[in-house]
Amino acid sequence: MLVIVNSFFALMLARKLLQVKSKELQKSQRLAAKTQTSHSPFVSHVVLPSRWSVDNE
Repeated sequence: MLVIVNSFFALMLARKLLQVKSKELQKSQRLAAKTQTSHSPFVSHVVLPSRWSVDNE
């Protein structure tokens, strides 16, 4: 019976650890996405005439 109880607590502890690590991963992913968008350069989209080509200068 003691082995079953110890196994149960070990599984509960492993579950809690997995939840903590999952939250840490989500937090780091949100921070990385925020950092990436705040440091990405602004690129203006220029609309070119439909007959524009590299040869037209």
